Amino acid sequence: TRAAWLAIIVSTMLAIAWQRTISQRMKYAVTLLLLALVLSTYFSVASVRERVNLGWYELTKELAEVADTSVGLRRQYWWASMQMIQDHPLVGVGRFQFAKEKDRLVDAGLLTQAAKQYEHPHNELLFAWSVVGVLGLLGVLLLYLVPGYFFWQQGRSEHRLIRQWALMGSMVVVSYGVFGAVDVMLMAWVMQVPVYVLSVALPMAVILIRKRQR
Repeated sequence: TRAAWLAIIVSTMLAIAWQRTISQRMKYAVTLLLLALVLSTYFSVASVRERVNLGWYELTKELAEVADTSVGLRRQYWWASMQMIQDHPLVGVGRFQFAKEKDRLVDAGLLTQAAKQYEHPHNELLFAWSVVGVLGLLGVLLLYLVPGYFFWQQGRSEHRLIRQWALMGSMVVVSYGVFGAVDVMLMAWVMQVPVYVLSVALPMAVILIRKRQR
């Protein structure tokens, strides 16, 4: 998906910035090379160009004209989520109640009929806040921020192996964060939680073990 493309680009740029064994000039050169690769892919691969252009069109066009498109539906869901948060800011509408509340907005004519087809708003933080309230929002934020802060701290280590594992963990967190902006995994797909936890727990464990051995 386009979100996965973006996650790959952002994670790769993070990996470039993370490096301490190459000069700043080399980092700029590699970054420019990456951007050139991205642009050449955009201009030379028609299917990629069409997907990107379509996504941008659906994001920037008046919602009434693109309401039932992929991005248009997401924009509707984000708006619906904000309405639910305004009405229930502390405790949310309740688990498994998002679709019911969304359908109520559809029946009221505030969303299109096509908006009935999904049961989450395609945004991790909005979904957590709208259905579970402030505690849900804080819970998802902590899943991102706690390991993210840990890896950022360890990324400044003088030990190369620790920095490498910190980079891998950071790339996982960043990728989930980018993808979570346009879809829902942790709150909607139960099996994604242990996958994510294991993906960040493994590099954290290796780093802690390595630090004890020093």
